[in-house]
Amino acid sequence: MEFRGENSALAHAAHAPQHAVVAIGKRTQMHPPPSSPTPRDVRAALTAAGLPLDPDAVHRLAAFLGALLRANTRLNLTRITDPGDALVRHVIEPLAGWRLLAPRLASGSLFDVGSGGGAPGLPIAIADPGREVVLVEARRRKADYLQATVEELALPNVRVIQARAEAVARGRERGTAAAAVARALAPLPAALELLLPIVAVDGWTAVFAGPALASQLPAAVLSAAHLGAAPPLVLDMTWVGSSRAAKLALARKRVPTPDRFPRAPAALRRPLG
Repeated sequence: MEFRGENSALAHAAHAPQHAVVAIGKRTQMHPPPSSPTPRDVRAALTAAGLPLDPDAVHRLAAFLGALLRANTRLNLTRITDPGDALVRHVIEPLAGWRLLAPRLASGSLFDVGSGGGAPGLPIAIADPGREVVLVEARRRKADYLQATVEELALPNVRVIQARAEAVARGRERGTAAAAVARALAPLPAALELLLPIVAVDGWTAVFAGPALASQLPAAVLSAAHLGAAPPLVLDMTWVGSSRAAKLALARKRVPTPDRFPRAPAALRRPLG
């Protein structure tokens, strides 16, 4: 894996201090700051969780966490600042969800809507380099961070769109994706309304959530019916040693979503019924 140098766009975007760069054969490694997980930490955590990946993927995941934690000091990308917790929430959990989603998907792109700090989209892109991953982020500074991180990690299968979710859902990307995923985008009924228009018929949406998801299911079932999808299927995201009650809500699109969806942002607060 080849990283770009310390004067790259990512270093500029994150206002990070320069790091030691060591050339090993054809690979250039950027040493992460002491406060971020090392490749050894990432490899050990993935192995312990039953989610092993190849060495290049491990190095990219470690570099992603370093970029996220550095940029977080000025961009408020995540409330999780402990390196160990960040490794679990921003790498292990997304990959545990991907393990549940991936076998259901046909070929095609995956959209991470409201990508923010880059999870779950970037870990998925690193784990599945043959699939296009599109990161959708409305805020310019966060979209710039995502673009710089994609360039720094040399991920040719990833592109960034700076736009609101509803604009993408009504634009040229509508109905094209194999999957659309989100975490902390909106309550489940509204998230489905933003995600389902993006996916093709027989595509899937996946919403990463916590235990509060159960209270949103009745309204989400009604929303799914209006939007052309089967009722959401809620699965536990588990891995070896996990203690967090993480959930993944999956919905399969059966027919095209009616053109009137998604509604305007203010209307999204009103449940469909």
